[in-house]
Amino acid sequence: MNDFFMKNTEMINWYFPRLLKSYEGEKNYFDNLKYDINDEESNKEILKNQPDNVIKEKLNNEFKLRFRMMQTIFKSKVNVSPYIDQQRLNTLNPPENLRMAIEKFGWKKKTITA
Repeated sequence: MNDFFMKNTEMINWYFPRLLKSYEGEKNYFDNLKYDINDEESNKEILKNQPDNVIKEKLNNEFKLRFRMMQTIFKSKVNVSPYIDQQRLNTLNPPENLRMAIEKFGWKKKTITA
């Protein structure tokens, strides 16, 4: 993502909520399977019943969306609190790196609100 995009309030206001919604969809898919991205051992049984190519694509999608959300939070001066509050964050239960990005950088009072 280029600097122009990251400094453009209208683009961030359009982009971040869509990223969040897409990420929630991918995360819900794994939550419904009881899949834990951080626990390879417990996932073996779950993966036996799922098409391998679907899981790989979903994992790839989840990772890309998580990365883009973190990149947007870090590079822009976005305040994500209008879109994801503490309750929604707890419900989403993202991996630690995304949680940290939201809590430490996304909730700070900044000049741009997504």
